[in-house]
Amino acid sequence: MNASSTLLPAVVRPAVEERAWLSSDHCAGPVLELLGALGWAIVDTPEANVHCTSPDGRVYVGWLPEDTAAWKRGIVWQIRVIPADAEPWVQEFGLDTPSETVSGFLAALVAACPRTAQ
Repeated sequence: MNASSTLLPAVVRPAVEERAWLSSDHCAGPVLELLGALGWAIVDTPEANVHCTSPDGRVYVGWLPEDTAAWKRGIVWQIRVIPADAEPWVQEFGLDTPSETVSGFLAALVAACPRTAQ
């Protein structure tokens, strides 16, 4: 069975300028702006690492550009979650992951669990 071309979805190709977010600038800005707006505790260290904790204390986000152990494992972002009714879990992102992607992940996490943002 052949589908008519009128039934197929149109291919959308964004302009190159619209794809700038696809390449990481190695900046924590989008994540820190989101978490700051949500009222999370944000602490930076003299080594330039940043640690964030949700208001309910169940989620930790670390931006670890100067953490030797993180670099050895190839990560720069670490997210640790301690759910009230499930096993704790960790998600890590490498240096090549755009911070906008990490911010989107966290926004989805907060949307799925609104208590985290309170």
